[in-house]
Amino acid sequence: MHQAALISVLFFFIAVSAGQPPQTVTLEVDEETPVNQVIGNLKSRFSLPDGSRFGISFPTEEIRRLFQLDGGTGEIRTRDRLDREVLCSGSKLNICERRFNAEVHRSDNNENEIYSVHINIRDVNDRRPTFHPKDKPFRISIAESDNPPSHYSLPAAEDLDSTGHDTITYNLEFSGEAGRYFRLVTVPRGGRTVPRLELHQSLDRETKDSYKMALVAADAQFPEEQDRSDILVQVLDANDNRPEFRLSSTTLIVSECSELHGPLLQLDATDADEDKRHRFSIASTASPEVGRSFYISGNQLRQNRSLDYETLGAKVLYVPLVVKDFGGLKSETDIEVRVSDCNDNYPNVSIKLIDATVLENDSTDKLIARVKVRDEDAGENGTVDCLVAEPMNRYFELTQRISDGPHQTFYQLRKLHGTQLDREGSGSGIEKGSDTVRLELVCQDRGKPTPRETRRPVTVRIIDENDNRPEFELKSYRFHVQENHPEGTFVGRVAANDQDAGENSRLSFRLDAIGEQFFSLNPRPPFAAELHTRLAFDRETRHTYAFAMTVEDNGAKVRLTSTVSVEVLIDDEDDSAPVFSQKEYAFRVVEDYDQNSSDRMIGIVEATDADVGYNGEIHYEVERRSQPGDGVFFHFRGNRLYARGNLDRERREVVNLDLLALNRGPRQHKGVAHASVTLLDVNDNAPQLVGTRRTYNLSDSSPAGTEVLRLASVDRDAGENGSVTYRLVGPDYGHFSVDSTHGIVTLTNGLLKLPPQPLQTDPNQPHQPPGSDRFFRLVVRATDRGRPSMSSPEESLFVSVLSGKLFNQGGDRTGSDGDSGRAGSSDRSRKTAGDADKHFFILLCLAAVVFVIFLLLLAVLIYVHRKGGSGSATRESHGVWYDKANADAADDAADCSEFRFPDIVKAVGSDVSPLPPPSPPPALPSHSCRSGGSATLVIDNARARSPGRMLRDKFPSFGYLADYPSSEQASGSQQAQQQKHQRRHQFQMLTLRSCNGYESFQQQQPRPPRGRALGSDRLPRKVYGASEGSDVLDDAGVHGAAVQENRYAGLSEGALPDPKAGYAVLTGAELVVNPAVCRTPYMTSSFV
Repeated sequence: MHQAALISVLFFFIAVSAGQPPQTVTLEVDEETPVNQVIGNLKSRFSLPDGSRFGISFPTEEIRRLFQLDGGTGEIRTRDRLDREVLCSGSKLNICERRFNAEVHRSDNNENEIYSVHINIRDVNDRRPTFHPKDKPFRISIAESDNPPSHYSLPAAEDLDSTGHDTITYNLEFSGEAGRYFRLVTVPRGGRTVPRLELHQSLDRETKDSYKMALVAADAQFPEEQDRSDILVQVLDANDNRPEFRLSSTTLIVSECSELHGPLLQLDATDADEDKRHRFSIASTASPEVGRSFYISGNQLRQNRSLDYETLGAKVLYVPLVVKDFGGLKSETDIEVRVSDCNDNYPNVSIKLIDATVLENDSTDKLIARVKVRDEDAGENGTVDCLVAEPMNRYFELTQRISDGPHQTFYQLRKLHGTQLDREGSGSGIEKGSDTVRLELVCQDRGKPTPRETRRPVTVRIIDENDNRPEFELKSYRFHVQENHPEGTFVGRVAANDQDAGENSRLSFRLDAIGEQFFSLNPRPPFAAELHTRLAFDRETRHTYAFAMTVEDNGAKVRLTSTVSVEVLIDDEDDSAPVFSQKEYAFRVVEDYDQNSSDRMIGIVEATDADVGYNGEIHYEVERRSQPGDGVFFHFRGNRLYARGNLDRERREVVNLDLLALNRGPRQHKGVAHASVTLLDVNDNAPQLVGTRRTYNLSDSSPAGTEVLRLASVDRDAGENGSVTYRLVGPDYGHFSVDSTHGIVTLTNGLLKLPPQPLQTDPNQPHQPPGSDRFFRLVVRATDRGRPSMSSPEESLFVSVLSGKLFNQGGDRTGSDGDSGRAGSSDRSRKTAGDADKHFFILLCLAAVVFVIFLLLLAVLIYVHRKGGSGSATRESHGVWYDKANADAADDAADCSEFRFPDIVKAVGSDVSPLPPPSPPPALPSHSCRSGGSATLVIDNARARSPGRMLRDKFPSFGYLADYPSSEQASGSQQAQQQKHQRRHQFQMLTLRSCNGYESFQQQQPRPPRGRALGSDRLPRKVYGASEGSDVLDDAGVHGAAVQENRYAGLSEGALPDPKAGYAVLTGAELVVNPAVCRTPYMTSSFV
């Protein structure tokens, strides 16, 4: 069948190539033939050679459903039920014909032939006569005044079989006395017989007003095939004259294209009675087709449904009309309606593509498709002509027109010889770069007055030829990439176009040798590639890269290429910090006079940045933390350093600044330099005399050269500006002189011969002390050596000369007074020092108290530690595990429910790796606990109450697994020693044994209830229970389950912890130690 399908694409080749009608074969088959029945054989009928292949050309859905053609044998079989009355509905012909074209590929000459197959489906008498449902029952109204013989229409039965098999016989079956008044007669109508009811005896309504009978219709060939309709006759009261039709014509010709609801016939009737009123109607005996298509409006016959000439079985219809007066009398007549054809069908175009591909630039002719055109109209209305519409008619044409019957025509669609299709060209009707061309077939019938036209598109694919070179989108490419970006950074995208299609347009890109060193290409099919870096670029080293890129297509015969130049510019990144021209700047500037606060330029700095553009633009700042404060602020204008505020050397002689050079890049790299600004002194401070008193005492016996007093001054200036000279401004009385450099006032002459001084008259002069012989007023002044120089205010000092006796008696006072000039300024200093000593003493006392408290606490800790150490020393010798974290007293009769255990650390190999203890554990005998070994767990009842892992943040304690031998292995001295410690520390010893690679224990006491862990309710804690039935610990017969215990809640079961995690838990009967460890120091905690 597959080969047959391949052959079928060559439909119609032989017949149409010769321009001759195809050979015809007519096959006959009865309707209702069984499915899969052989109707005929094309191979034997036309003596075709073996190996020929068969197929149906242009099979309709109906042909596919009804028939099948064997592609190898040529047998034609039925595929579905053949029902003539369905296939040719409404037709009375004995034959229902179906046609199709069979194509044969001959094996002897490898040519194709076409045969026209006509299958005549013969009618068989398989239908019985039937009345229309609306005629069951059928009612007739007859006036009692009707005179015999009168005839009345009866419903006609219908037999769908063809003429010869549709003969119907009628019979009336009377009920009661109906047979006395009525009988059945038949009359011919349109080639068939219709029944009529004849009144052969007058009726009397007063005697009987209704009669019943049955009309039986039977098949003339098979009388048992019948149908019946009940007839009910209603007798009407008398009316003298019946109306009679008066029509202009009883024959009408109606076109299938007639407008609906227009008048077809004007109805009229006469009546001898005085009442001329009539009513017209279509008799109920009308066929369904007539009843659906016509109606009476007033006195006009009208059409309300189109009549399709092509599907109408009978081209002549009979319309039974009834006219009835108001007295109930009526007359009947039949109108013959002949249906005529009109051009109401468009040509139906079917296209079978054979090979809808054309090689580009090929000039040979080629069969593209076969075209079948069918128009159901008759005559010229069904005659169709087809052509290829412009502009594609210059490349394609329809040839070999062959008519197959009155309604069907075949064509070949071919590419013209000598024409070429350029896929990339822009020829008339061809879209540039398109893989297909679209042509249009125009088929038009010859109907009058207006022909009907059908247009059908056909798409032909152009097979590309590699005749176009790929082209880059741009003549050259320029990309930018940031420096320092990592390898693989995206640089840019290049794209090329190839007007060819398929593999001919699949492009590949490559770089030249220079480009390959620094860049890589990632293809982005089908027409692009991405350029990526192979390394991180440094713009300061190289800022541009130029290379060539080539694109190549994938043509089968020849590959075409194009080349383009690529330039990659390395964009600067803010990766370089500005660098000052020198790391240290030294500026010297004269200090400000008075309170000058204007900006002063200090100096110029310079820095460079290897970056360019905005990244290389530099602005300068002074580090905020290095600003001197005191109202002075340093800042930059450009690269010039300015100071704002009063630069006073006396406040700060040297200003150290951290200078910043910052670029304007996003990272704002900065360079740092140091600048020192030295302020040069100006003489802007006058010297000030300090440490002088108003009065000085001097003995009258003091010899020449005696030092009277010592002047001191302060000048904040430096150098010569701060160098001070002293002099006496007033009179020296011939007895005093001053050292201009050191300010020492000395006595130049003795005072014994001084005359007594008169009483004090100067109110500013201090009070002259008793016994004073003379009172001198000395005026002193200090002057610096600056230019111009500055002097201190003049100051008056008074020297009191005492006699020798009084001077000696008040020597202490006088001496004190004499020394007060030197010591007066230090009184406050000594007081301050005394206060400092007092504070220091207080702090020292506090430190001593804290130290004593520390020593006491340390002594307590040492005592506690030594006390615990003595116990552990005893336990050390026996390798006892103990817990000293919780020292509350235990009951004397403590059982397993009172014990709490710390977790046991996980063993590494055969040795133990403890979680680091707070201090080294006591030395124990070497022992290695392996699977299968044994050990003893000793619990000190007097101390052990540690809740385990969950409370490890509190008071530390240590625990060890004992190295006790079992009772069978222990010597007498060892057993005695164990008993001694058991009495002393109230402990129990539990022997551990191996169980499936883990350590469990067995205690010689009753087992607690299954699934329950016994525990104290004194502390909230976490314990692990045990029950029987575990597959893991089946040697010991225990099964672990985690139990959370709380003093405020009951026990609740949970999941057993991961057996790989190290833990040791003692319950009412079992201790699970996982994994096995020995002599394991461990730190635990307990509640407070």
